[in-house]
Amino acid sequence: MKRHDALQARNPVTLYHDGHCPLCQREVAWLVRHPRRERVALVDIQSADFDGDMPCSAIGDWYG
Repeated sequence: MKRHDALQARNPVTLYHDGHCPLCQREVAWLVRHPRRERVALVDIQSADFDGDMPCSAIGDWYG
């Protein structure tokens, strides 16, 4: 993905995060308090209801 492609993203963008990771927890807490928090859909991959069906066929697809 090129930078220009990222700028064309539609709201909300989905942020997959590790709910057990202290750094992720801090970042998610910041995002939840952010005035434009509706622009990001948060998905905790450690959550019991996370089904694991990724939108890409392989994790490598996420990184281009």
